[in-house]
Amino acid sequence: MTGWTLGSIKARGLTLEGHCQGKDCGFFATFDLDRLIANAGADYRVPEFVPGIECPECGGALKAVLAALPPGDGSKEAGAG
Repeated sequence: MTGWTLGSIKARGLTLEGHCQGKDCGFFATFDLDRLIANAGADYRVPEFVPGIECPECGGALKAVLAALPPGDGSKEAGAG
């Protein structure tokens, strides 16, 4: 579990991304924060590994990472439940 909540990520203008942990995969996705907040709430603490969402390329686990990149940078968007 990280110390970040969905609301704190959005308030700081960061993006939440997922990086596949599958061997030799390297899939990288940007999550829709507004959709995650609508589903889980702004106070939801972000886990290190994204539960219930598998890599669409290989089925591996997605590890949550924060980035200061603006949304819409060309990354593939991952599902948010």
